[in-house]
Formats: sequence, structure tokens, C-alpha cells
Amino acid sequence: MSPHMNSSNEQTLPVDGSTSNNEGPLPGDITQLHDQLGISEPLESRVSMRRRLGKLTIPPTPVSPDFLSAQSVCDSVRPPFTALMPVPAPDHSVRRSRNVVVFGESGVGKSSVINMIAGKNVTQISNNAVGCTFRYQSHQVNLDGFHVNLWDTVGLDEGTEGTVPAKQAENSLKAFLRDITRWNGVDLLLYCVRGTRVRQALLRNYNLFYAAVCRKKVPVALVVTGLENYEGDMEDWWTEHEKDLIKHGMRFDAHACVTTIHSDHPAIQGRLEHSRSILRDLVQLNAGAVAWKADEDLLISASLPDVRALIRASEKRAVPLIMFCDAMSERVDPIHLFSTVSEPQTTPTSDQRYKYLHVNAQELLLGDSKLGAATTQRPDLLVFYTDADCELDRSWSILDQFHVHFGGETCPIIVIFGGLETHEAAMKMWKLWSSSHNGKIIANPTYYPYSDGSRELVERANEALVALIEERCLIKFGQKLTKFQRFFRHSKGLFTGRI
Repeated sequence: MSPHMNSSNEQTLPVDGSTSNNEGPLPGDITQLHDQLGISEPLESRVSMRRRLGKLTIPPTPVSPDFLSAQSVCDSVRPPFTALMPVPAPDHSVRRSRNVVVFGESGVGKSSVINMIAGKNVTQISNNAVGCTFRYQSHQVNLDGFHVNLWDTVGLDEGTEGTVPAKQAENSLKAFLRDITRWNGVDLLLYCVRGTRVRQALLRNYNLFYAAVCRKKVPVALVVTGLENYEGDMEDWWTEHEKDLIKHGMRFDAHACVTTIHSDHPAIQGRLEHSRSILRDLVQLNAGAVAWKADEDLLISASLPDVRALIRASEKRAVPLIMFCDAMSERVDPIHLFSTVSEPQTTPTSDQRYKYLHVNAQELLLGDSKLGAATTQRPDLLVFYTDADCELDRSWSILDQFHVHFGGETCPIIVIFGGLETHEAAMKMWKLWSSSHNGKIIANPTYYPYSDGSRELVERANEALVALIEERCLIKFGQKLTKFQRFFRHSKGLFTGRI
């Protein structure tokens, strides 16, 4: 998160395309970026961000208490025996180690996967599947110069079965979030499952760690174990079950189909060596150079309500809130997906329903104290639109304020680049853009062509955007209904004729 600016050190940005001392172009040559991205149409032909006269002064950023205040759940109570063993303090004198969190149900082979990645036995394999309090342990390993901390987790999912007191699981989770934040955040999630049929129950653990704990801000990879006797190639399991995983609401950035069984049988030995190789490659390729790290109190206040709802098996889903902001002087509304009114509005997207709230960029830059007053609900997704050929520094300033003001540290954010026509171009644009501004914002870039593009191209962009929204939007759970509430709702439906 960017530090807040005080009134004695305000930052002034020119909006007419020149620097404040008129000595040359703004940092980040737009023409150079266009050449790299293949944008051939001249800048003057697009809607320009430089129509306004004078300068915009960015005052201190107001932080909305509805979104960013640490709540009472952020207490400092740490339960006894939260870790399998004491977690050592991070050594900041060496190259940053990647933090990889391994999770999954009891008995799926998490410890064996960790030992295979490490190349030696660093954790004890247990056959005990009895529910216990949530525990964790960090193992430091060196993969040919690539330093990794493998976090072994046990027992969080047991809280949903009633074998672990929910309060115990919550307190232990707080300790885990504090420890891993102090170790510079999370780089990668490894979800270990058995190589059987895809079950709806797998979604619970997926939502616990990927959505509730890591806020969909971290790459997640699937590790399928128990494939030593799988007919055909082990990779065929993924080919056969990928669509089922998506159908159940689980999407992954990478995967590995493996066996962890040691055997004298030559065929199984060959599969074991292959499994060790692809697991180590998976970690090195997907544990990114930029870790997701949030303020520990903000993370706990955002995560605990969702974890609590999952552990208590909440049956009610609230309508998620999407906040939309664009950096254009004249609003551009891709596929009319986002509401142009100031009040939240429920609109359908595919089979999911969302509430949309538009945030005015000018008010955001000027620090309007009324921002966020239209709703007390924490956003479940932030969407930011910018023209690919606009003034990039100003757009970044708006994005940064949007990110800070509405809790972008713990909320997924999509950045749409108008005027681009491929996902690859959007990824390249984001990489160039974020690297020139310290890369502290973790976002999901996508593209959207201008209205003069072909109909097929626009439709393809529509589908990609809708899919990305469904994939990245956090799941919003309401309170679990009591028996009386369920009876009342059913009775009301009978009297109103809705049942």
C-alpha cells in the first residue's frame, strides 16, 4: 500500500501532457509503449486524457473506515500450539525466499508432496486423519539456488466438519496470517487432492484458502496425488477432469498429476522420478517474483468473516459488490456491464448476480469524503478501466487511489486496457506499466477493443471479461439461517405465492 501523503507534501500532476517544469515529456514514453504493443493508430485519434486545463492536486487520501479499519476480530490472542513447531524468524539478509502454502484434506499426501519438492524428508508423514486444531509448519528448501519456504498446513478444513472448535481454528488462522505476512506474504498455493472423481466437497478447501484466506490474489496450482496405478499417462487425469473442476467453480493457474509412492516396481519408480521433476518445475515457474502481501490486521479483518462463514457452513450467499472506476475524462462502459448510476444496482451477468457501484475518478483524485458512503458493504471485486493510449502516469495515480481507498490489498482487482485486442497485449501492457511504478499492485489485466473493432472481436472480449469477473470476484456469504428464520422465510413464500 502506498504511504498516505500529508498536506505539507502534496503531489501535483500535470494533465496537459507536459511536466510541471515544461522540460520534456512525462516519465514512461507512451509512444515507446505503443511501439512495443503494436498500437499503430495515432494518439490524437483517441479520447485524450489531456483535455482538462491546469493541474490536479492530490490531497491526502481519506481511508474509509467501512473498508479499511481493523475490526474487533483483529485481537492479538494466540492459542497455544498454533504451529507444529516454532516458525523461525525470516532472514532478510539473503535473497527473498518464495512462500508456498500447501493445503488439502487429511490423507491426500501433503507431507509427501513437500518431501518430494524438497528432495529429502523435511516433514513427518502422518496417517492420522482425526480432526485437530489448525496447525502449520514452515520448511526452508533450496531448489538449485531457488529458495522456497514450504508451509505445511493441517486441520483448517476440519472445522467445517465440527471436529475442531470454530474459535480454535479462527485463532490459529490469525497466528498463521500474522506469521506468513511477516515472512513477506504468499507467492503460490498448492492444493493437494486425491486422483479420484471431482467432488463438490473439494470446493470447500479451495474457497477457504484461495478465496477467504488469500483473497484470490495468489496463483493456485492443483496437485493430484495417488496416480501410481492410473491407466495411461498420469497427465490424462487432468485432461479428463478439467471441465468438471471448472463446473464445480475451481480454476487453476497450473497443475501436476503425480504419485508419491515409493516402490520397487520399475514403472512406478519412473512415475515417481517424473513426479518429483514436475513438482519442482511447477514451484519454480509459478512462485512469482512479486509476492502478495497485505497489512496483517487488514487481512485478518477481511478474511475472518469469510472463513467463519465457511467453517460454520453458511447456506446463504449475499450478492457480491463490484466497484468500477475508469480513468477516462468521458466514461467508457465496456459492454454496458457496469451501472452508470451512483447507487448500487443489481444486474445479471451470466448465471451470477452482482451489485455495481461506479466510483468517479475525479472525486477519487480530489479526495471526496463521500466516496464509499453509498454502501457499507466491503467490495468483492474492483474493476479499473483505462485507455491504452491515455496519459499513463495519471491513470496510475487514479488506480493507486482506487486501490488504496477501497481495500485493494485484500480485494481482487481487474485492470481493463481499452484499445487492445488480445490478452497477451494486455499482459505485456500491465507488466510494463506496473514495473515502472514499483509493481506494488497485484491485478488481473485484460483487454477491450474500441467500438470500431469487429463484432467478433468485441464478442470475444465480452466473454473473456465476464469469465474473468466470475473467476476473480470473491464469494460473499451471509449469515447462517436459524431454524426459525428458515421457517419464517418458507411461510412468507407460501403466503406470497412464491413457493
